[in-house]
Amino acid sequence: MREHDKNFDVIQESLLDLKPQLWPIAKGAENFSLPRWEKPPHTQQFVRYSILDYQRLEPIPGSAFGTSFRTITIDTVLYLDMPNHFPDIAHELDTIEKWVHAEGIRLDELLCEVSEAIYKTMDASDMSVLKWGFDQGKSAQLREIASKDSIESQGYAGFLFLLLIQEDPANWPMNYGLLEKYALIDMLKKLVDKIKTESGTKVSELLELKKRIFAQIDQCNEALELQKHKSSIKGKCEYL
Repeated sequence: MREHDKNFDVIQESLLDLKPQLWPIAKGAENFSLPRWEKPPHTQQFVRYSILDYQRLEPIPGSAFGTSFRTITIDTVLYLDMPNHFPDIAHELDTIEKWVHAEGIRLDELLCEVSEAIYKTMDASDMSVLKWGFDQGKSAQLREIASKDSIESQGYAGFLFLLLIQEDPANWPMNYGLLEKYALIDMLKKLVDKIKTESGTKVSELLELKKRIFAQIDQCNEALELQKHKSSIKGKCEYL
């Protein structure tokens, strides 16, 4: 059970790591930028996705200047042993993998399509906005900014995306505050209304898919956490 507990910790890490792969804002909405993708960026990654592939590097305590690392991975033997003792959790993990292989790809497609709609609107906009940084007071048409593949264009696309999905301003207070301070927020919201007219259905589907997979991940994580507080193990085991 102690060995499984340690393995559960790494499995939980892998589930937390999956969230930003599926939903980039999971890393944080502040300073979020949205690239202009020519095709869905993570499809091939999701087709091959396996929880067992998770790994991270951890500094070895006492190593000089923290230059030595060890690789933390999920124990394959223990993972494959889970159906014998924790069938419900094993089923949930299997469900998550299958979801990523199917609905995760759809989520990736929708994210790309919504990004395309945002940039299409920016490309056609004569709206006068402020260039980076806002306090310099230099203005430019939004389509001029959008024509360049830059941090600036991705930043404005990110603002529009956050407004489009109605991300709580409390999750990106600094940038939202700047948009309000320099009277940009209302103008960008007008562009968002145009994007909603053409892509509102896609945005709704995007948010529903994200909600469902996050609920599944959270449920599995909670089941793992609960199991770690139990001292017994059910089922026969060839390793005991």
